[in-house]
Amino acid sequence: MTPIVQDSKELTASEWKRLLQARGNAAQEPAKAAARELHFRKRRIELIERSVYRAISGQEARIESIEVARSGFIAGVQVATQYRVRGYLSETPRLHLRLVFDRPVVGPICVGRGRYVGFGLMWPTD
Repeated sequence: MTPIVQDSKELTASEWKRLLQARGNAAQEPAKAAARELHFRKRRIELIERSVYRAISGQEARIESIEVARSGFIAGVQVATQYRVRGYLSETPRLHLRLVFDRPVVGPICVGRGRYVGFGLMWPTD
């Protein structure tokens, strides 16, 4: 797929600051760093799920698994950050996704903030 552009920012500025501080002090306070990383990952997955369910609204499918990566899952696909974006699309992260649903989904589907300009286009793979 082309990378998904998140619908909104994953963390507030103060949450990012706390996450970066926790990462810097991970050797001294590993539990605190782990808790901040867990919060970040949960928020990212929450935003992805919300975008996907909006895109497949009316279908009875449920997400079984989500894989997130900066690089593509298909050979030859660029790293998500190498896709050029402007304006409002540059304000939120770009990510590649691999989703597994519990049943077939009618598609292709477009997910995320850039769905109207060619980002977040998903199609089935084997």
